[in-house]
Amino acid sequence: MGAEGTNTPDRLEDAVVERLRALLGLGPPTLRRADVALATGIPSERSVRWWRAMGFPEVGDEAVAFGPAEIEILRRIDSFVDASVLTEDDALLNQLTTSLLSAKIAANTR
Repeated sequence: MGAEGTNTPDRLEDAVVERLRALLGLGPPTLRRADVALATGIPSERSVRWWRAMGFPEVGDEAVAFGPAEIEILRRIDSFVDASVLTEDDALLNQLTTSLLSAKIAANTR
């Protein structure tokens, strides 16, 4: 598409994702979706719904896109659902609301 070093859409998206991970303190990704499911015991279908509600992009099963912080986030959400503090629908709504609010705050701080 472009010469090496050119800001192609893929390179720009990678740079944005890398910057967001740094801002959120997530560190570099080291794990695939199956690694996350194994570490958390949470089925991939459930974690994908939660990630999408938080505004994270869909990634392929073999993509190295997750790290230890994501495992902790999923464990915490799951603990609220398991303890019946939240239903799964409540957890999804909470994540979606938080994601939208964060986007609004970010848009207004430019």
